[in-house]
Amino acid sequence: MSKALILLTFFLNLMAAAQRDVPDNGPLYLQDEVARVDILIPFDTLTLMYEDISYASTHEFRADFVYTAGGLSDTVYDIGFRLRGHTSLFSAKKSFKVSFNTFNSGGSYHGVEKMNLNGEHNDPSIMRAKLAWDMLAELGLPSCRTSHVELYLDGIYAGLYLNVEHIDEEYVKKRFGPSEGNLYKCLWGANLTWQGSQESTYQNMGGDFPTYDLKTNLQRDDYSRFVHFVDVLNNWSTDAFACEIHRIFNVDDYLKIAAFEILIGHWDGYIVNNNNYYLYENPRSGRFEYLVYDPDNTMGIDWFGINWTQRNIYNWQMDQRPLYTRLMNIPEYRQQFSAYVQQISEDYFNEEGIIAHAQEVMTLITPFALADEIRTYDYGFTEDDFLNSIDEAWGNHVDFGIAEYVTSRRNSALAQLEAFTFPQVIKETRDSLTADGSHILDAWVEGAIDQMKVRVFENGTVLYETILSDLGGGHYQHEHSSTASYSEYQFISSRDGEELETPCEPKRLWNDVANGPIIINELMASNSSVIADGTGAYEDWFELYNAGIFAIYLGDKYITDDILMRDKWQLPEMMLGPGQFLLVWADDDPSQGPLHTDFKLSASGEELAIYAPENGALRRWDEVVFPALATDVSWGRLTDAGEPWVLFTQSTPEASNGTGTVGLEDQEGIEQIGFYPNPAVDLIRFSEPLSGLLRLWDIRGALVLERTLNQQQDLDLSQLGNGLFMMEVQREGAQALNARLLIQH
Repeated sequence: MSKALILLTFFLNLMAAAQRDVPDNGPLYLQDEVARVDILIPFDTLTLMYEDISYASTHEFRADFVYTAGGLSDTVYDIGFRLRGHTSLFSAKKSFKVSFNTFNSGGSYHGVEKMNLNGEHNDPSIMRAKLAWDMLAELGLPSCRTSHVELYLDGIYAGLYLNVEHIDEEYVKKRFGPSEGNLYKCLWGANLTWQGSQESTYQNMGGDFPTYDLKTNLQRDDYSRFVHFVDVLNNWSTDAFACEIHRIFNVDDYLKIAAFEILIGHWDGYIVNNNNYYLYENPRSGRFEYLVYDPDNTMGIDWFGINWTQRNIYNWQMDQRPLYTRLMNIPEYRQQFSAYVQQISEDYFNEEGIIAHAQEVMTLITPFALADEIRTYDYGFTEDDFLNSIDEAWGNHVDFGIAEYVTSRRNSALAQLEAFTFPQVIKETRDSLTADGSHILDAWVEGAIDQMKVRVFENGTVLYETILSDLGGGHYQHEHSSTASYSEYQFISSRDGEELETPCEPKRLWNDVANGPIIINELMASNSSVIADGTGAYEDWFELYNAGIFAIYLGDKYITDDILMRDKWQLPEMMLGPGQFLLVWADDDPSQGPLHTDFKLSASGEELAIYAPENGALRRWDEVVFPALATDVSWGRLTDAGEPWVLFTQSTPEASNGTGTVGLEDQEGIEQIGFYPNPAVDLIRFSEPLSGLLRLWDIRGALVLERTLNQQQDLDLSQLGNGLFMMEVQREGAQALNARLLIQH
C-alpha cells in the first residue's frame, strides 16, 4: 500500500475519530458576542482583595453575579468570588474565579459550577489562549470552552477577560461519561519521575501547592493507580512498557496533544516546564487521559530566551520527562507523532486555519480591548500593540506576532519531520454487555489496515477467529456469546502481512454471575417520606447485604444502573461484616459523601447490579431488574438474600426483610393490590375485591392454606398459627400476585 494512500486513509479516519460528543457552547460561551459580566461586591471588599492577595486567592468573598448577553440578563445571588492564578496574582490586571456552589450547595449557572475569568495580562492580543483552546477542540481533543467577556466590578469596567471553562468533575463527566474517576491537577514539579512506591510521597509533594493534587474522590484519596502509572513510565523494560502503557494511558490522544503543544509553543505544560496539566483516570476505559491546561504563554510568548519556532520537535523536553521521552524512543509512537505534526500543520496550524481565526476574534473584541485601560498597566501595552499583535512582535517577552510565529514554527516543524509511515493503531477497544448477556466487542482504528479480526479463547485454547463488522470511520464490531463461565479475546489488525495484537495479553470476559456474598437486598426509587439522608433530604436508596460468613472489602466493587457501564460508581473503602446492611443514597450527588452515588434510580423501573474484579475483568455478583415503583414503596427480597422479590409498603432500610407490611404484586410489576393490617391478628382486608386461587406457605415451604377467592375482600386467618407466611394469588390468564404476611395473634 502506498504511503500516500495510507496517509489519506489515516486523515479520513482521524477526522471521523475526532467527531466526539462535545458540550454545546450555550449562552455562557458565545462565539459571536462579547457578554457582559457584573460582579456586585462592596468596594471595601474589592479594596481588601487587591491589598491582601494571599488571603484573597484562597478566601471566597460573597457577591452577586449578573450575566447579560444573547438577549438575556440573569442575576445569581450569593456567589463566591476570589482571585485566581499564581504569578498573575501580582499583576495589575488580576484574574478571578466565580463559584456558583460555594454558598449555595449544588448551585450552578447553565450547568457550570465555576467560571475562570482570566486577565491574559501577559498577552497583548488577549487571544492566544482562546486560539489554543479552539484549535484543540477542532482536533477533537478535550478542550475548555471559552468566550471573551467584558467584566465590571461594582459597576466599574475592569477590562476584557477570557471566560475559560473550569476543569472539574463536571468537565470530565461532560466529555468522558457520568462515571467520576480520579482527577489530578498537576502543577510545577510534576515531571512524572519515580519517587518510590509509597502513595503518601506523591500525595504530599509540593506543600501548599500540591504537585499532584487529587480533585475528586477525596474521601478515598487513592493514588495507587497513579503510582503504577509512574512506575511503568520509569521502571519497566521497553517491551513491557510498550504493551502496558497503551493499556493504562490514552497514548494516541497524548501523541496528538504533544504535537499540538509543541507546535503552539506551550512550554508551560508538561514537556518543558513540568507544569499545568491534568491527568484523569477514566473509569470507562481504565486509562489515564492527559488534559491540557492554561495555554496562555504560547505562540511567541517566551520567558526563557529560547526560540520556540526552531526547537527540535523530537527533543523538546527539559530535564527528565519520561512520558514524552519514552514514547519518542518507540519507533511506532514516534512515527504516529510525526503524522500528527504533519496533519495538524496542514489542516489547522496555518494561514487558512488559526491565523484566519485570529483575525475573526480580533474583529469581535477590538472595541472592548481598546476600552480596557487596565490591560496597559502591567507592560504598557498601547492600542497599536493590541491592533498589531497578530502580525508584529511586541518585543521583550513577546518574541513573535501570532502569524509570524505560526508560519515560522510550521515551516520548521515540517522541515524537521523524519520519514514515516503511519503505523497500525488500534486506538480504543471496549467490551460491553447486552440485555441478553452477550458481549459487544468494539475497536476503533486509525490508519489504513487490510483487515480487522478478533480471536476468542476458552479454556486456554482458541475457540474461533473471525473478521469484525466494519461500521465505518475506523470502527469495527463483533458480538460474542457463550455458555462458558468466561471467555478471553484479542483484536488483531493486519496490513501488508504484518499483524498487531491488542491487548498484548488476552482480556477476560465473564459470561456468568458469580453469586458473590454482597447482594442487593432492597431498593426505593421514589422516596418522599420514608428515610432522610444526613442533609434531611429524601433521596432514592438501595440496601446492600453481606450474605456470607466473612467480612468483605467493598472498595474494589462497583454498582451500576447500566450494564453497559459496569464500573459506573465505585463503593467506598470499607468492610461490610457478615449479616450487616449498608444503605447507599442514589441521589446523583457524590459530593455529599462516600455513600452517595453519581446516579439516581428510575421510578419507572430499570436495572441495578454489583460488579467485582476477578482475573482482570469485572464479574457480576448480583443483579436485579425492578418494575415501576410507586412513591415510598420499596422492592426487596422476601427474606434477606432470598427469593422472590416483592413490593414493600413498609420498607426496612438497614434492617432485616423478615418483617414489614407488603402489598401483593405481580412479577411484571404492572399491578399491585394492598392489604392490611400486616402483621395480621385474625383477619386481613384487601384494598379491592380479589378473584383467583390463594395459597399460603409457611417459612419452611409447607402449604398451609389453599382457597378460591371470588371477588372476595376479606380473608379469615384465625385458624393459622403465628409466623411469617408467603402468600400467592394465581389469577386466570394473569401473573401471580405475591406477598409476605406476618401473623401475630
